[in-house]
Amino acid sequence: MNLKNLMDDNYLTFYMLSDKYIDDQYTTINIPVHVFKKIFRYIKKILFHFYVSFRHYSSIKDQKNKIIFYAITKNNFDSLYPVYKETKKNSVMISSDYRLAKNAVLLPQIFPLIFSIFLIPRFIKNIIDSVPNVRKRIILYLDDTLLSMGFKIFVKIYLKILKPKAIVFANYHSFPARSLIKSAECMNIPCFYIQHSAMTEIFPPIISSYALLEGKDSLKKCYPDGYSKNKVFLIGSPKFDEHKENINTNHRVKKIGICSTPSMNKDQVLKLIEKQKEVFSNDSIIFRPHPSDHINNKYKNQSIIDSVNYSDPLKEETFQFLRNVDAIISGNSSILLDAAIMNVFPILWRDSHTTNKYNEKEDPNDKYGFVKNGLAISCNSIDQINECLIVIIDEKPNVRLKAKYYVENINTNWDGRSAHYAATIIKKNI
Repeated sequence: MNLKNLMDDNYLTFYMLSDKYIDDQYTTINIPVHVFKKIFRYIKKILFHFYVSFRHYSSIKDQKNKIIFYAITKNNFDSLYPVYKETKKNSVMISSDYRLAKNAVLLPQIFPLIFSIFLIPRFIKNIIDSVPNVRKRIILYLDDTLLSMGFKIFVKIYLKILKPKAIVFANYHSFPARSLIKSAECMNIPCFYIQHSAMTEIFPPIISSYALLEGKDSLKKCYPDGYSKNKVFLIGSPKFDEHKENINTNHRVKKIGICSTPSMNKDQVLKLIEKQKEVFSNDSIIFRPHPSDHINNKYKNQSIIDSVNYSDPLKEETFQFLRNVDAIISGNSSILLDAAIMNVFPILWRDSHTTNKYNEKEDPNDKYGFVKNGLAISCNSIDQINECLIVIIDEKPNVRLKAKYYVENINTNWDGRSAHYAATIIKKNI
């Protein structure tokens, strides 16, 4: 794999992360120590996936000639599963996340891990051939970048064995998905992208045969110069379907949800939660960290967190959480859109302590355009948030229709039937 292809497969690492963020991260590491840790981590991955491969073995023959639904993360799984259920007889759910082993066939990660070892000479050459900014990114994400090279070889073999009818996926900017899609397209296997979250303009061009998008906002961002009408469909949000009967009808804000993102400052989040106790009781506050914050134990053993309710993002699906609150406060996250779909009042917190990781083309504090497009209101301080809540606490506005620009089928005959619509499109085009 040459350097250009390596960078394209790892699109998030090389194109979406900002130079400033990379420079800040790079200056904090001791390179020899960092490289040693990455090598050690890689060895741990190999040993772990040896165990996982034996622990969760699944026969290849049961996966052949099927529609493959590929979920990289729990969020991907939640978006794909409603459509998967509609095609279950002819489909298989596959994931590279061992935490989804109960619900999906695990991709045998041990093979790309081993393949990558034999590609180390090529990998070192790519490092030498790269310019300083690219070299920094390779070094910072050494293990994942190396793994991507072996993964590219693995998926070509994997697809030849499985001979799938189609690939359905919910992420196209991480290397596992990009390698899988590119290989499938070269083998004339149709690929269907199902949107799993709100989009920004820094996302790469969609590389699959078909794009099943939620609404006009995504269409505009993905295809600013036009598109082929027979390959792009606006279907709404499949993961919302089963929750349509639970749309919030409360006229008061009785319970508040506070949602963290990885870029938010921990101390400020804790201050925000503490401040909400001036307006709500402890039982009326639910804290929901981003999945990566939960996995990394970012808020573990914090007395403030322990004093309020906690929503585990790996156990409680997003819309299930939203059924229990009347308003949410969050940083830049598509959960604000999910909230509006459920008629839960969304507040975007523009925290000055937040780290901007990405090459945002527009306002980095409103990267999805939720404030610009009237979906959410923004607050610049914790005090301002409380002032806003006091205004709406006894008269919560109806916000669901404001989400229609993002979710096409709101208030149509297809409202709550996105998964069926998506399955129909897939079946017709394979």
